[in-house]
Amino acid sequence: MGVRPVASDAPGRQNEGMKVIVVGVGGIGSATCYHLAKLGADVVGLEQFSIAHDQGSSHGETRLIRQAYFEHPNYVPLLLRAYTLWDELADAVSLPLIDRRGVAIFGEPDSGVLRGVRESSQRYSVKTQEFSGKESRFSPLGFSAGEGIFEPTGGFLQVEACVASHVRMARKFGAEIHESVRLLDWSIDGAGGVTLNTSKGEFRGDALVLTTGAWLPGLSELPLTIHRNYLYWFRAPETYETIPCFAYDLKEGFFYGFPRLEGMVKVACHRPGEKIDTPTKIPHDYRDLSEVKQFVECYLPGLSAEPVKTAQCFYTMSPDEHFIVDKRSDGPVWFGGGFSGHGFKFSSVMGENIAKWVIENQCPAEMKFLGADRLIKD
Repeated sequence: MGVRPVASDAPGRQNEGMKVIVVGVGGIGSATCYHLAKLGADVVGLEQFSIAHDQGSSHGETRLIRQAYFEHPNYVPLLLRAYTLWDELADAVSLPLIDRRGVAIFGEPDSGVLRGVRESSQRYSVKTQEFSGKESRFSPLGFSAGEGIFEPTGGFLQVEACVASHVRMARKFGAEIHESVRLLDWSIDGAGGVTLNTSKGEFRGDALVLTTGAWLPGLSELPLTIHRNYLYWFRAPETYETIPCFAYDLKEGFFYGFPRLEGMVKVACHRPGEKIDTPTKIPHDYRDLSEVKQFVECYLPGLSAEPVKTAQCFYTMSPDEHFIVDKRSDGPVWFGGGFSGHGFKFSSVMGENIAKWVIENQCPAEMKFLGADRLIKD
């Protein structure tokens, strides 16, 4: 497997009916299975746990979604398409997968996050509204010493339901999805396809897509690191049911959260957490709990002093915190990883674009900035 991955721009024929194996049926993998099957591929999805499990990065009830993307304006075209695809998926399964109640981002006047929101908003005409940090319309949220930007089209995704819905639709289009199958090793065979050895025997296909999240570093030579982060739920009064999703760019860190659901507000700190070697179950240390509790005490009045529920979530980080989506140069093997704690909202469009790339053997133009060659030095 020691071959440098590079993007392929060579156009190929429409290979409908080719057998594609997708390993890792989480956020990105489930969407990839669906779009491959929809394009006519013979799809086999292999998941080492159950569908919509809580052992990786695609769980925890909710994920933010927004269009004025402060991380980089290049993501905005992908997000615009992602919204359309999430709506189409929600219609197909008759479930409310996306909630557009807006996102309010607070920050100091010199906040780099707010600067990034403005840049993306202006470049792509994403509707946003500037407001004072102490503006009462977002009560009980506020930040009297700062300012803010509200994106009315922002909101959140129902994360487990999104994964399950992509799998449901993939199966509807003929995909085989296998649970509790662990990949042991894989190789490019002499016939130009791929062979996989797994805990449930051998699988062979014409192409392989690796979307294994925190397990990708062990299956590739990509410069990825694994970090463990935590999600916290605090008991909250009814006043938090009508607020938008929120984020605070503070000197102490970047904190974010969601409206009250089932009596609780979910809060977390977005940054690379504890670095770990392998994504296995190890005792939780909740090392950022004191910071999250201090944030709650200062900015979210009325919440319980202690969290009533917790969960762990893995961040698979690339060196520049941008995604890595690419194809190996030596055979029909694609991979998507390094989503760095902000990738789930892109699952729908990543799945569509990876599927097109596999079928057509041509990298979609809007994906080229995510190629692995930017990180690999000769």
